[in-house]
Amino acid sequence: MLQEEKELLEKFSTLTRWMYEDAKKALFPPAMATFVVATALFDFIEICGLFLIGPKDSTSKLTSSSARFNAFFDYLGPEYSKLRNDPLILDVYKELRCGMSHEGLVKNRDFCILGSHKEVSDDMLRNNYYTNHTLLTPHFQRLTCGVIFNGSWIITVGILLIHFQDAVQKLIKSIEDGSGDRRSFFEAANHIGLSRFKIEKI
Repeated sequence: MLQEEKELLEKFSTLTRWMYEDAKKALFPPAMATFVVATALFDFIEICGLFLIGPKDSTSKLTSSSARFNAFFDYLGPEYSKLRNDPLILDVYKELRCGMSHEGLVKNRDFCILGSHKEVSDDMLRNNYYTNHTLLTPHFQRLTCGVIFNGSWIITVGILLIHFQDAVQKLIKSIEDGSGDRRSFFEAANHIGLSRFKIEKI
C-alpha cells in the first residue's frame, strides 16, 4: 500500500472511531440521546457504504445514497441483509434512513427505539443486554440484529452500534490485507476529499 493510501486509511479509521466513540458516549447516561444516536447510525451506515462500493457504479454514474446505505446495511451481517429481502418491507432505506434523517420519524410504521437507563459495556451489548425487554416477543429469544421487524420496527441502538463498529473494523482489515475493494475505497476517499481532514493533537 502506498504511503498516501496508508494516510487515507488512517484518517478513515480516525473518523469511524469518532463515530463509534461519540455515539457510545451519547447513548448512555448522562446524555441518553438514544434517538440522536439512532439517526446518526443510519447516516453513518450510508457514509461507510460509499467507501465499500465507491462513488461511481459500473457505468460511471454516481452511486445513489440508497445503494450506499443498502450495501453497508447488508455488510453489517446476514440478519440485516435478510431484512432488506423481507417481502413485508417495502424499502429499508426509505423507512429507516430517510424517515429518521429527513422527517425525524421512521416512515409508515409503528416503531420503538430501545436505549439504556444505565451505562453498559461492549460485552454486555454483545451478550444481548436488551433480550429481556418486554417489547420483544418470544420469537426474538436471542438478538442477532440491532434492527428488528415484527410488523413494527424495533431498533436496539446499542446492538446496532456494536454491529456497525464490527463492520467498520472488517472493512478496514479488508483494505489493509487486500481482500477488500481498495479501488472503490480510495476513490471514495478522493471523492470526498478525505486528504483535507487534518488530525491535530493539542
